[in-house]
Amino acid sequence: MPVKHGIRRDDKKKYWKPAVVMAIAVAILRTCLPAATASGSGTAAEFSVTTYESFIETVAQQYMQRDPDFTIRYTASLSEVQNSIKYNNRLWEDIFSVDIPGTTSDLDYLHNNMSQMRISYIYSGTSAVCELTQTYLTSQAQEKYVNSAVGTALAALDIDDSTVYGKIKAIHSYIIGLVDYDKTLSRFSAYDALYNRSAVCQGYALLMYKMLMEAGVPARFISGEAFAGGVRGSHAWNIVKIGRYWYNMDVTWDDSYDTARYFLKNNAGFSDHFRDSKFTTDAFNAAHPMAPDDFDPAEDVKPVHSISLSHDVGEAFAVGDVFMLAAVVSPVDATDKTLSWSSSDPGVASVDSTGRVTVTGPGTAVIKASANDGTGKSADFTLTAVVPDIPNTWAAGYVSALNGRGIIPPELNSGFRDGITRAEFMVLTANIIKYAKGSGSPQGGIPFADISGSPYQDHIALCYQLGIIEGDGNLFRPDMTLTREQCAKIISCTVKAINGTETLSNAALPYADTPLIAGWALPYVRYAYETGLMQGSGESFNPQDVLSREQAMTVLGRIIEKYGW
Repeated sequence: MPVKHGIRRDDKKKYWKPAVVMAIAVAILRTCLPAATASGSGTAAEFSVTTYESFIETVAQQYMQRDPDFTIRYTASLSEVQNSIKYNNRLWEDIFSVDIPGTTSDLDYLHNNMSQMRISYIYSGTSAVCELTQTYLTSQAQEKYVNSAVGTALAALDIDDSTVYGKIKAIHSYIIGLVDYDKTLSRFSAYDALYNRSAVCQGYALLMYKMLMEAGVPARFISGEAFAGGVRGSHAWNIVKIGRYWYNMDVTWDDSYDTARYFLKNNAGFSDHFRDSKFTTDAFNAAHPMAPDDFDPAEDVKPVHSISLSHDVGEAFAVGDVFMLAAVVSPVDATDKTLSWSSSDPGVASVDSTGRVTVTGPGTAVIKASANDGTGKSADFTLTAVVPDIPNTWAAGYVSALNGRGIIPPELNSGFRDGITRAEFMVLTANIIKYAKGSGSPQGGIPFADISGSPYQDHIALCYQLGIIEGDGNLFRPDMTLTREQCAKIISCTVKAINGTETLSNAALPYADTPLIAGWALPYVRYAYETGLMQGSGESFNPQDVLSREQAMTVLGRIIEKYGW
């Protein structure tokens, strides 16, 4: 429960109030018990999760809804549940760091609106039943009022286009003019500060945090102790960020003492305030570098209000594309308009510090431009990239050479990464024969029953009559894709048909998968390897792999290159 004491300053009209004490208890683990059931009246909401991430997200969402009692069945090993909950020093920090889109109610605000939290759990079998009970300073209806009242107040202050300092000063003055210190020491929330216009330091600091965050000013709620009138007691205040640095601010004491003595000070100017240990760690200090001096209004900054991205390269993106994203930062007189660029998937698209994007692979990536002034403003650009329907660099020269000789028909001048069919390879092979010999037409009827009516039947028939292919009985199976070992035989037989020379070989093969090459194909693979017409992949030939169109065109291009046809 919140601490109910304060220090009376007889010469002042108000009190200063210590921060809330969080009563966090985790029950002792109990094992070998019957399956657990939800506590309470049996009406508590129940959830099931299998990961720690889902657990903390579920807890945070229920806290947001001000659920006083709910149950989570966490299905995991005993050690995982223990390490996630019982022995995890980061549990509460992780819960209150969950980002709840569209709100400023996570982290400091949500955490400090709870006066008691308790998790107990019973482990049975392969899951733990976690019972969570908590007490809140405000109800869901009261938080709805807070959100509405804060929105109305900020609209009335009309500070959207103000500098960071201007926003902080306006909100600071608004709270001082609105709120009186609660002498009963019973009002702890931002709701109390707004609705009752009375609160202790916790309510002041929560309202300040809420309004600053809604106005786009980075802020934190700080708890600890403060020294006044010879007495040291619990207290709460804020730190805010302007530019690179953070500054201390105690709106409660500025109100109580009718002064600006505690407005935007460095640590030296806050020597009578002592933070709780979690706000003094190296990690916290690194994330919140404090200013070396008190804030000077001459160093005020005008924050980035919005960022927009545009480009002039169309909507279709292909692997290999390079283009610039143009960023427009508003307002034009923002103090720091520099941006940080990042990509959600550099394997799809990378981006440099100037917004130059390089499309590196197929898929979808989000390019983000983020303001460096601490406002958190950013803009996203989503691109979907595809592999262009052109041959890879290693195949492009051979494809071009074949096209120059009229060997590739128009319908095969695309889909270069698709597997080539047996019929398609016969078209290319027959066209090479016609090119090398100057002519070539099949004599006689159709040799296979399954090619009748095919636009490629004459090409297949010619290759059959020249002894390049045999088929499977009276079937050719034209739509089946061609394997690498089948290709080795066809190109060997093609060379023999054109040059009239023997194309079998006994050359030793260096491939680890040589035993996987079919016996009938082995002498042809040896020939293709010996002549350099086909190459393996690393230490493998991959005899049963399907040949792509561009791979087939590369092999055929090498034949022309080697024999000078």
